[in-house]
Amino acid sequence: EAEDEPWVASPYSMSNYYFPDYEVNNCGFGRDYPAWMGINGYEKSYLFTVGSECCNRYFPNAGNCPFENTVQLDYFWTTYEDNIDN
Repeated sequence: EAEDEPWVASPYSMSNYYFPDYEVNNCGFGRDYPAWMGINGYEKSYLFTVGSECCNRYFPNAGNCPFENTVQLDYFWTTYEDNIDN
């Protein structure tokens, strides 16, 4: 096991990853992946640095995959939760 990987220190690292987004059946990109994808070894199967790896593994027949490529610079929850009160 590679203990020096970036996701070992924090499941929400400062890096953006491609990940399977099952709500839209396509691969997303950013820091807003579900927390469980970044811990307990799941990160090796669910977090990708190259979009085509995520698409080929989880959604090989999806068009326009990955559906997002914009680097997320702020906190992970701000992408989809802009209209919800804190």
